[in-house]
Amino acid sequence: NPTSGVEINNRLEQIRIATEKIEERGGTVTYIYDEPHTSAWKKKPIPQPDGTVKWLVHRPVYEGAIRDLKKGFDPNGLPIHALAVVFDHRLTRDMRHLQDAKEVVEYHDRPVIDLSGILNLLTEEGRENADYQVKAGIALLKKQAESAGRKIQSAALVGDNTAATVAYWKSLLEVLPR
Repeated sequence: NPTSGVEINNRLEQIRIATEKIEERGGTVTYIYDEPHTSAWKKKPIPQPDGTVKWLVHRPVYEGAIRDLKKGFDPNGLPIHALAVVFDHRLTRDMRHLQDAKEVVEYHDRPVIDLSGILNLLTEEGRENADYQVKAGIALLKKQAESAGRKIQSAALVGDNTAATVAYWKSLLEVLPR
């Protein structure tokens, strides 16, 4: 069990929790795609085949996992039948990533599940609902960020930078999944 704030919900703890949940459902973990922190707000210019540039969240590890799932083999050559993510937001850094996951489920018959249970990509209704859930979540986070920004500016005007930082984190914690 985690003993300090640093250990709570870190990568090793997430792997332990995910492995337990997968094994409880009769699955086996064959490979862990360890994706570094990827902010949904930090988009990069990605050249397109037609020469244009799109500003997208670049996630080579996630994109590799989706490619492997389509092929049916992990990087070690072991069969891979499904992809599980710890939190729904790992699937939804932007709508393109959600669409990639839905395509794998629908056209390659390979489940992509979020262990938090928020998104259901296994049914047609769940895939349709996922779009709305993601859009609503993005809208909520934008509003929350605007509110936090106003709190920080107000506190800074009176010289209280500590209060601004606390207000920012409290506002973010209000919308993060628990």
